[in-house]
Amino acid sequence: MAASPIAITSTEQFDELLKSTKYVVVDFWAEWCPPCKAIGPMFGKLAASNTIPGKLAFAKVDLEETPDIPERYEVASIPAFLIFSGGELKPLDLGGKVKGPAVQTTEDGKVKRIVGADPRNLMALAGELAKWAKEDDAAAAAEGEAATEEKKEDKEAPAAATTTESAEEKKEEPKKDDPNSLFTGEDF
Repeated sequence: MAASPIAITSTEQFDELLKSTKYVVVDFWAEWCPPCKAIGPMFGKLAASNTIPGKLAFAKVDLEETPDIPERYEVASIPAFLIFSGGELKPLDLGGKVKGPAVQTTEDGKVKRIVGADPRNLMALAGELAKWAKEDDAAAAAEGEAATEEKKEDKEAPAAATTTESAEEKKEEPKKDDPNSLFTGEDF
């Protein structure tokens, strides 16, 4: 089932989303804003194709319904797309994939936000964050497999040691009548 952008209706809901999801792209918009309405369907498609629960989410904040959230992040013009990582508004190094006059960056080129209906940069942003989220998933899966393998080895190692000790403890003298027994030259 395809995910839609999450409609934020309270600061509590917004804060919980930031706590529970590694990367969050937030569309600050208003019903009366024509560019917001123009870019809205594309933002919805990006959410549908890139959302990864717990890793990457897309949310919409209506300035008039929850004015305290845009005020908290100094959103002065809309549409504005802010990027949150690890629960914080944080500039991200997107390797120059998101650039242009609509992109606000830090002095070292990290992306802070996209201001305006800029489909090319919004698609590049969503694609890059989706790639990061999938890499995080792959890394977590690899760590999980490595931990499982370590546990398996840990369980096998004591068993092997016990088996070796048991064999050494049960070491018996070779028997002449046993065809599976090894004899030394003295035995013949």
